[in-house]
Amino acid sequence: GKSFNGGISADPTAPAVPNITPHGHIGSWSLMQFRQTLRGGVTPEGKQLNGQYMPWSELGAHSDDELSALYQYLHSLPALEDSPEYKKKAKS
Repeated sequence: GKSFNGGISADPTAPAVPNITPHGHIGSWSLMQFRQTLRGGVTPEGKQLNGQYMPWSELGAHSDDELSALYQYLHSLPALEDSPEYKKKAKS
């Protein structure tokens, strides 16, 4: 969503779009974990990212400096609660 706090995809078969503000899972990830997730496709929580919906391999091809900038940007966002749309889709 436009506030980065999760939602639903335009693709009705896609999973819920997670909250990527500091309140979501990535808020607890270190920079190293963030880089490892984007380079290996597995989150620190052990979830395998689906490349069909999350282009982790393309993002992981960026340099350490670029990934650091993305990490810093996401961590600069307001820590928002999960959107109602996300909560609804994630439960179904």
